[in-house]
Amino acid sequence: MTREPEEADLRRKIGPEDVTISRETLLAQAARAEAEGYPQLARNFRRAAELTAIPNDVLLQTYEKLRPYRSTYYALLALSQEISARYDAPETGEYIRQAAEAYRAKGLLAEE
Repeated sequence: MTREPEEADLRRKIGPEDVTISRETLLAQAARAEAEGYPQLARNFRRAAELTAIPNDVLLQTYEKLRPYRSTYYALLALSQEISARYDAPETGEYIRQAAEAYRAKGLLAEE
């Protein structure tokens, strides 16, 4: 039996707390994906779990730096090391390092 929404429910605004997921839940999803034979999906879940520990302003700055022609090769390598060490995010650090390599190969880096 479903209940009718009350007036207070209808006025309630949706906030960030309504759409968050915990690191633990994401790591559990990663373990399940790994067990079911989906290693790439498991890696994505682990990286998502790492992102929960990174402040939003740092995430936004990181995404900006990852846009083509926004960063130099060495700036991306430094960012990779910083994210990995400061936020205990080795999967994310590796992802940024791989992006630096790909951008270098395709000529998508900022001038030194």
